[in-house]
Amino acid sequence: MTIPQVAIAVVALVLLSLTPRSQGASLRVPTRDTNVDDPASRADLFSYEKKQLTRQGLHRLRSDIGVLEHADLLSFDDGSQNTGRLLQSGECKEFPDTSSWPILSAWQALDKAFGGALIPTTPLAAPCFKSWSVYNTERCATIRDSFSKPYTHENDPTSTMWPLYQGRTCLPTADPNATCTLGGSPSFAVNVSTVEHVQLAVNFARNANLRLVIKNTGHCYLGKSNGAGALSVWTHNLKEIKFIPQYKDDNYSGAAMKLGAGVTVRELYDTADHHNVTAVAGICQVRRLDTLCAIAPKLTSNRL
Repeated sequence: MTIPQVAIAVVALVLLSLTPRSQGASLRVPTRDTNVDDPASRADLFSYEKKQLTRQGLHRLRSDIGVLEHADLLSFDDGSQNTGRLLQSGECKEFPDTSSWPILSAWQALDKAFGGALIPTTPLAAPCFKSWSVYNTERCATIRDSFSKPYTHENDPTSTMWPLYQGRTCLPTADPNATCTLGGSPSFAVNVSTVEHVQLAVNFARNANLRLVIKNTGHCYLGKSNGAGALSVWTHNLKEIKFIPQYKDDNYSGAAMKLGAGVTVRELYDTADHHNVTAVAGICQVRRLDTLCAIAPKLTSNRL
């Protein structure tokens, strides 16, 4: 049986050389798919990759009394069912408070299918505003002091590091009577822990005609992790890392690392350091103040 494909990467494979750091090495990046038929070259699946939504699994979900009423929103679109359609010119995705927006019980059904992983968005700075139930002056002061630091936003399901594309509708303030709205933030996020979660999110967003966005840390300064009225796929907790001493495909043979979609550059660097290799990525990991980042590229990565 063929499992429907999902166009969201939940892992990445990076290639590197075990040449000592002081020598440096050039890198050949493979241009074709890995030869998974060769057992010597196959990168084993992470545990979360093994849990995928099959048709049998979807049938079980559809029979759950808490999901049954809205089961069609979870269905695959493979041509055998009347699910999903292309928007016509001038049409838009559904938006909160419109008549076609999924009703509360539909979101509850999705949360049940996720096993409780659906998170309604609460803006990071909401503790500064009396209009939000999480109002807390001490928490607000902490957020206000650190709001300009990228890492403040990293562990939040929907907050991003550049508020311009969110609309600046909920910034930390000393005025608790000011307004705070979601603005360009997604309405919900799913804390992804399996491939099945990703599949369900894609299915629901397509069938309900919702925007779908993806966030790891929120480092995208082009605003692509934002989306008003969107369902967000939050990959930040997919932290598995596997070092592969000998990886092989049609164009490469050597050491590699397989990374979960939530792995950050810092975590990549730490693992590379542990295995005595160098990863060149988006930030400079400095162990001591008087140490510069080594210029010994053995791995190229754009992981942010």
